[in-house]
Amino acid sequence: MMFTATRCAFAVWLSAPLIAASLPAQTPVLADSDVVVAGIAASKPRKVVEDVLGSPDSISGTEWFPDLHYPGLTVSFTESGRVVSSITLVTPQYQTARGLRVGDSLARARRLYGLPDVIAGRYYYCGTASAYGRLYGLPDVIAGRYYYCGTASAYDDGIRLAVVGARIVSIEVGVLCRRD
Repeated sequence: MMFTATRCAFAVWLSAPLIAASLPAQTPVLADSDVVVAGIAASKPRKVVEDVLGSPDSISGTEWFPDLHYPGLTVSFTESGRVVSSITLVTPQYQTARGLRVGDSLARARRLYGLPDVIAGRYYYCGTASAYGRLYGLPDVIAGRYYYCGTASAYDDGIRLAVVGARIVSIEVGVLCRRD
């Protein structure tokens, strides 16, 4: 089994080059609980998000792929805006289930999660035991945008880190990985 960064042949929102590197085969490195932030996980309906976090400060994206912005994090949706696809942390206010926060060092991420796969300067931890995303058609994520490509069996939960220098500047948790 191989992991690859996601790519969609008919994407119209591209603002950066496609990421299509292959990742080495690996066993799941994450527990299902690792892809939950602030009580929210991929696959949860929008109502649950708003019940837990309240009304968002702002909403961006499209009707089909809205992003709800809260202080310190953004929750992105798919399936007509009904289902969470990912949660992005942008301040140290929130943390992953293992305690990783924006501002932490890449060395701390390695201590908590092991060695990541690196694609185009982003650090990925892919694979959960239940692999929710392999059961449902969820979006491809390219340059921070979400694309539905219709491959229902290829997706998996994961964590993606953006790092500048040796410090984490954002953490994305959710359906981010694709199995080929």
